[in-house]
Amino acid sequence: ISRHYKGKGGLLALDLRGRGRSGKPKAGSYGMKQHAADVIRVMDHFHIARAVLAGHSMGAFVVEQVALDYPERVTSLVLLDGGWARATTETELSEDVQAGLKRAFGRLAMTFETPLHYMQYWFPHITHEEEIDRDYAEMLRYDLEETSEGTFRPRPHGEACMEDAQWLGTCGPCAQGLALGGKNALVGRRDLS
Repeated sequence: ISRHYKGKGGLLALDLRGRGRSGKPKAGSYGMKQHAADVIRVMDHFHIARAVLAGHSMGAFVVEQVALDYPERVTSLVLLDGGWARATTETELSEDVQAGLKRAFGRLAMTFETPLHYMQYWFPHITHEEEIDRDYAEMLRYDLEETSEGTFRPRPHGEACMEDAQWLGTCGPCAQGLALGGKNALVGRRDLS
């Protein structure tokens, strides 16, 4: 986004706790409400009263939670690839969603010989990094840290991811809740398959 952003204001990106280059606090320190409070703390630090919030992947759930908990701080939301669509009532996850989650969580215990091997974990058909979108490849490289053995492992803290997934599965925000709770909410879905 930053490469193409042409807005008047600035652009600020943050790593959620337990992910990227942020700290990895002990278990019990995660969940969407905690992440939402972290977003507000960052906004306060930079003296940002209101903002358009964009969230990618789990970040989409985080910015939804910010909008629910701090509606006066949110101008609008941009939700990008926010994971599986969740109903407001308990439903069984599809086999495809279960397989995707298993793959996403499985990587957290793995090491990879090179960043390309990590990319091939997600895109088994590729032989060169240039075969996938440049921005996506950059995101995957950022997701890795080099080990003392010279291999690579994903940065996200496994406990953080498990705790956040459990939180989302039981009490996380959903688009329907946003539409009911927000006075200016617009909920849309675009199938890109």
